[in-house]
Amino acid sequence: MNHTTGQWPINNPVDLDETEQQGRQHLQLVKERARCLIIRDSIRAHLAEQPSPRAVRLVQRLYNDDVDRMAADAITALTSTETHPVSRSRTPRDATSGGAA
Repeated sequence: MNHTTGQWPINNPVDLDETEQQGRQHLQLVKERARCLIIRDSIRAHLAEQPSPRAVRLVQRLYNDDVDRMAADAITALTSTETHPVSRSRTPRDATSGGAA
């Protein structure tokens, strides 16, 4: 195949048209990925700025603690809005404790 400089090297390109919904989903995925990359790269830069390995580990622990707290808060928020009935089924231990010896 001979292609001139700047020419697309595909003879029969595939139609990549997206529906409007697919376009919105793709945009949402791209936004989420970008947010994750920005956060990760910011943390990496902050770690790289630390003066010693000990300081890096300290910052790592602080980030981990912060993420743990944020996750706990998110779980609390999610579970406080859910209404799940508590199962009162008997366990094998309950079944055997009430019997005559």
